[in-house]
Amino acid sequence: GGDARAGGAGTSCSGNEPVNEYGRLKKEAEAFIRGNYANHAIFRSSIIYGKPRNVARTLFLQWMDSALGSGERVDFFCDEYRCPIYVMDIVNVMKLAVG
Repeated sequence: GGDARAGGAGTSCSGNEPVNEYGRLKKEAEAFIRGNYANHAIFRSSIIYGKPRNVARTLFLQWMDSALGSGERVDFFCDEYRCPIYVMDIVNVMKLAVG
């Protein structure tokens, strides 16, 4: 744990400051879009599912299914609610947003 803003590792409860480089770049990119484009939309998705693909690493839903299926204790987030979304639903929403 620890407060990411104070140089600690951070958790999902540390506030809305990024805890890693990926988060910092995402926050910076979103600020750029907001500051430079009046007509914009930012899509944030977290758990996307669709037809399985052969990938080099286990995807989040595959890992979660395996961990929970084996009875492993899994800690997720203390302040987030996530909803899986089908990949083609995202495509359709984006089409509507830009159409």
